[in-house]
Parts: sequence; C-alpha cells; structure tokens
Amino acid sequence: MSSSSEESIDDIYALMDSQGKVVPPVPTPAFLGLALVGVPFWLTVLLPLSVVTQVGKALVKPFVTKPEFIIDTGTVVNDSDIVPREDRKYDVVVLGATGFTGKLVAEHICR
Repeated sequence: MSSSSEESIDDIYALMDSQGKVVPPVPTPAFLGLALVGVPFWLTVLLPLSVVTQVGKALVKPFVTKPEFIIDTGTVVNDSDIVPREDRKYDVVVLGATGFTGKLVAEHICR
C-alpha cells in the first residue's frame, strides 16, 4: 500500500469518527455461526438446489411449449375514427376504478 492510500483511509476513518458513524465490530459468536453453519449450509443445500433447478429448466425447456403472447391485435384505427379532443365526452377514463388501486387513482385525479 502506498502512503497516499493509507492517508486517505485514515482520513475516511477520521471523518467517520467525527460524524459518529463507526461500524460496530462483528461479535465472534456471530462470525463463527456464519462461518461454521451458514457457509456449509449454503454450499451443501442452497447451491446444489439452485444448480439442479437451472439444469432441470434447461433440460425441460425444449419439451415445454408456451403459448405465444401477441400484443398486436391487428386492430387498425383510421384517422377519421379519432374524435378530436374538444369533442370528447371524457378527458380521462379509468378502467378498474372499483378495485383498490383504481379507487386510489380516482381519488388522486379528483384532487
């Protein structure tokens, strides 16, 4: 480490001390619990399960057909079908206003 980086680290620690933002040290039992229980659990249970899941999804994917999701309905709107703004009956139409979120939207628009 160069002296300039050591000085900058010391400056950072001094600034943290002056603001009272010192990170508390991790207690030894917590570290040992994580090191002796958490890491082996992750290595023996969670990691293999995630690998098996991903491999299984890759193997099954060619045999599973998903229905295509088509956004374009093919509806064509002519310019003559568009009502000018000044002739429209409503400025805003809220669909689903009877639900929870729709009620919140309607209340917000009314304000």
